[in-house]
Amino acid sequence: MARVGSANRQPPAPVRAAKISAAAKAASVLVATGFSYRSASRARQAAVLPALLPAVRDIRSSGSAALDLCWVAAGRCDAYYEDRLALWGWAAGALIVCEASGTALPFADGVVAAGPALYSAVRALVTGDRP
Repeated sequence: MARVGSANRQPPAPVRAAKISAAAKAASVLVATGFSYRSASRARQAAVLPALLPAVRDIRSSGSAALDLCWVAAGRCDAYYEDRLALWGWAAGALIVCEASGTALPFADGVVAAGPALYSAVRALVTGDRP
């Protein structure tokens, strides 16, 4: 269960604290994302990829925002973004990222999450802004 201040943990035993990625350069980042079921939303989401793909190591999609965010918290992925999600699809995962010392903040109707050293660069890549 995700609770503020409860420090996230991941099984199996022995339980150890999750460790968010310390990667600092976008070129080494494995980014997780998701794609909408609506074609108009997918087209908008796909428009981000031409700028994002050459700037990062690779992109993955598990199909679950909550799982992808937990992977960021555990250091299995370096960052996550998706711009069209229901709050219940990402809120608990974002809390787990924050409990692992990461940053997870709203983006459009979704979220961007990464370790503190990467967050600004990843957000700039997915929004088209420059850090």
